[in-house]
Amino acid sequence: GDERRRRLARLLDDAAARISRNGFQVMDMKARPPTAADALFHRVSFFNHCCGGMNTATWTWDGGDGMMTVKTTREIAAGEELTISY
Repeated sequence: GDERRRRLARLLDDAAARISRNGFQVMDMKARPPTAADALFHRVSFFNHCCGGMNTATWTWDGGDGMMTVKTTREIAAGEELTISY
């Protein structure tokens, strides 16, 4: 009854909070007009942030292939942290 609803509400609130902190906006540039959506990419959410132009990596998502690609923006030294702009 009520306890089950409260538990479900807490689980949904927790999931929404995690998504809002780790979500990214993606664009479908092939659609006309281009469309935006929010997406959760668990692994890329572990990258630290660095302001645009200073980051060491970029990422793209191909929804058709279901493939995420991370590329460095310059040569990276062994042990150097990869950062993205978000």
